[in-house]
Parts: sequence; C-alpha cells; structure tokens
Amino acid sequence: MASYHVTILIDQKKKGQLLFELKPKAEGSVFESVHVLFSKGKISELLMKDSMGQQTTVTFQKVKMNESLNSRLFIFTPPEGVDIIDSRERLLEESP
Repeated sequence: MASYHVTILIDQKKKGQLLFELKPKAEGSVFESVHVLFSKGKISELLMKDSMGQQTTVTFQKVKMNESLNSRLFIFTPPEGVDIIDSRERLLEESP
C-alpha cells in the first residue's frame, strides 16, 4: 500500500462492513480513487474511478477464500487481432 493513501470511510462492525478509500500518492496514476467494501470479512464491492472520469463497479458474490486452484486457470491467450495494453511497466515505474 506504499503507493496509496488509505482511509477507512465506514467502520460498522455490528453490520460487519468496512469501506476503504485508496488514493494514489503520486500524480499521473491511472486511477483517481479506488473504494473497497468488505462485508462480513469478505470483499463485496470494488469501485474504481479513473483519471478520465469513468467509473467501474465490480460486485463480488459467493466469495470463497483460500480455495485450491489449478494454475492452468490463469493461462490466457488473447484472440488474434486484439490490442493488448500492458501496464506492468508503468506499475514497476510507480513502485518505490
């Protein structure tokens, strides 16, 4: 988390909810902010606002933790003709 300022926005232990806001420390980041909501100890929602004003919400359901997964599930071969945007170099440049 060294690249982000982290703030707890909601801490409702009785309801089992925690909401975190992450804002980049450095300028020029892809994301303006990221909100992560946990319900009963599991991630339930991710809200990302990018530097162009677009907002993306990802909702998680039926979350399972620490499941054993076959590594072949993570092999991805992009279809022919698809443009690939590889932001790994940018992430490495932002790392301290």
